[in-house]
Amino acid sequence: MAGVKGQLPDARLRELWATLRPAAPGLVVALVAVILAAASIVVALFRHPLDLVVGLLGFVIAVPAAALAVRGVGQIRRIAVPIAAFAAVPPAFLLLRRQPAMLALVVVLLAVAARAANQALRSVERRPQPLPTPGAPVGRAARPVLFANPRSGGGTAERVALAEAARGRGIEYVVLGPGDDLRQLAERAAGRGADVLGMAGGDGPQAVVAQVAIEHGLAFVCVLGIVAVRAGEGEEFPRFAEAWWVGRTDAAQGWLRWQTPQFEVRSSAPIPAGVDGEALVVDPPLRFRSLPGALRVRVSGRTGP
Repeated sequence: MAGVKGQLPDARLRELWATLRPAAPGLVVALVAVILAAASIVVALFRHPLDLVVGLLGFVIAVPAAALAVRGVGQIRRIAVPIAAFAAVPPAFLLLRRQPAMLALVVVLLAVAARAANQALRSVERRPQPLPTPGAPVGRAARPVLFANPRSGGGTAERVALAEAARGRGIEYVVLGPGDDLRQLAERAAGRGADVLGMAGGDGPQAVVAQVAIEHGLAFVCVLGIVAVRAGEGEEFPRFAEAWWVGRTDAAQGWLRWQTPQFEVRSSAPIPAGVDGEALVVDPPLRFRSLPGALRVRVSGRTGP
C-alpha cells in the first residue's frame, strides 16, 4: 500500500505536465518578459530608493490585476480593472519623469508577456472535434411517448419545464411514480402503437426503455445528453460558474460536448462512478464503446421528434 501511495503523486505530476507542456514555451516567454520589465524599473529608479519602492509596489499589484481584468469575468473583472489602472499610475508616472525610454521598454515587455501568456492559455484549451452525426432525416413521430423520472438529476425535468415542452409538441408525457414498473409502462406504450420511446432520467432507466425500443424495433430518444465539464483550473472556474449561473453553459469554455464511437477515462487513482443509480469506485482505465446498429436513436431537430 505504501508503494502505491508513493506512486500516486508521481502519476499526478506526469498528468499535470502532460496538460501544461503545450503551454510551457509561452509561459516561459511571459515570465522572462515580466522579470525584464521589473528589472527595467529597478535600473531606471535605482538612484531614487523611495521612487523605486513605489514603482515596484505598483508594478507588483498592477500586473496580476491586469491579468484578472483581461481573463476574468463578472465581478472579478469589475474589481480588477480599477485596481490595475490605479496601481499602474505610480510606476508609469515615475518612469516618465525619470527615464521615458524605460517606460516605453516596460510597456513593450508587458505587451510581449500578455501575448505569450494568452497563447499559452489557448494551447491548453484543446477540445475534441465533433464528429458528424450519422443517420438520415426523418419526419415527425406519429405517436411519441416520453417517460420521465422526476427525482433524477435533482428534479431537473421540473426545473426546465420538460412536461410543458413535451406536451406542447404533442408528445405523451409519462411521469414515473413510486413503485411504477418502467419496463411494463414502456411495453404498454409500444403495444398501444407508440413509434418513438424516450426517457428523461439516469442511465438505469435509459437502459430499460432502450431495451424495450430494441425489442419492438422502435426509435429511442435520450433526454438531459452526455457532456463533460473542465473548469477547475485558473480562470476557468469563475468563467464556467458565471455561465452556469445565467444558464449559458453551452457558451462556456469549460463545457465540452462531442460525439465519438468510443472513449477511455484515465486516472491515477480509483474513479468514483454511478452505475444504475449505485455509487461505485472502479479501477481505471474505463473504456466505453457504442455498438453500432443495436438501437435506432432519434436526435431532436427543428421539427421536433
